[in-house]
Amino acid sequence: EVKMEQVVSQRPIKPTLAYLAWAFVFLNTIDILSTLVIMRNGVELNPIIALLLKQPFYVPIMVKVLGSAAGVCILLALSKKYEATVFRTLFGLVLGMGFICTFNLVGLMMAR
Repeated sequence: EVKMEQVVSQRPIKPTLAYLAWAFVFLNTIDILSTLVIMRNGVELNPIIALLLKQPFYVPIMVKVLGSAAGVCILLALSKKYEATVFRTLFGLVLGMGFICTFNLVGLMMAR
């Protein structure tokens, strides 16, 4: 049985993990903002986000930013014990969100 004290310690978070965490939240913000602009003339493929986009404009922004921030906080708390795994996870998430943001930004440029 693993106790919470064994997973979460008082060691400081490595700067690399903090940068990746901020990058992930930032890219999620760019993603939802660009999605809101694109959705004026487009179709959202993600059914969850498509449902959120039917709400007032601030709802999908809050859900996306707060959800990504909460996920990052959980990962950073786990990084004390599972640093390498958290690093690989955050790195993959940042790469994936970078691809999605690039796709969205190309879509914005082509829509002009």
